[in-house]
Parts: sequence; structure tokens; C-alpha cells
Amino acid sequence: MSDARGGYRSYTADGSWWTVRTYGSTYWVARVRHAEGGGYEVVQWFEAYAKAGWAAGAAAQLAYAQGVADAKAQVVRALHGALDEVGLGVPEPPVPVSRTPASQAPAELVLEADADLEPPN
Repeated sequence: MSDARGGYRSYTADGSWWTVRTYGSTYWVARVRHAEGGGYEVVQWFEAYAKAGWAAGAAAQLAYAQGVADAKAQVVRALHGALDEVGLGVPEPPVPVSRTPASQAPAELVLEADADLEPPN
């Protein structure tokens, strides 16, 4: 979901975006979102940089990577839904089968197809 408010555009599914904030002579990369009651709140701090260009490049890469991850998750959800609709979804788990342990196996095993064969000479 992309959202444009107050001159910003979010590129993540949760409505946040990566940006650069200046504190003194340091440029911090942070993921922010709109706060209730106005303004914004920091969701995640990434790293600090000495130059604005470096910080902006990092913010752009983080935004792209997050966008790709969100898009992949959306495609996976759509794919699973489509497979379910055509009957190829995850099958219901089978009813547990009562099993006999190997220690209780018969000493000799005769296969039904071999039961009417005569033993070799």
C-alpha cells in the first residue's frame, strides 16, 4: 500500500518510509510513520553518516529492499489464495493411522501374489 500525506510517500506495507534526519552534523537514516495526533514517530533507526548523500543512498536502498520484501509477501498470499480456489491448496492432514511396531512383525512374510507359487526345487 502506498500512501501520500504531507509531501511524503510510504513505500512499505505498514505505512512507514525511510528518510534522513539531521542531528548536529550527523545524518541519521530512520524509518518513520505518521503518528496519531499529527507529526511522525520513529519506527526504526538504521545508521548515522557524515554526509547527506551517503545517508540518502542508504535510505533509498532500504526503501527499495523493504518494498521488494512487501511485494513478495503480497504475491505469496495471492498465490496461496489462488491455489486454494482451484483445489491445489495445502491438503487437510490425514487421520492418524494406527501402526504396529516393527518388533511385532511376523517371522515369515508371505506376499499374497506369491502365496499360490510352489517353492523352487
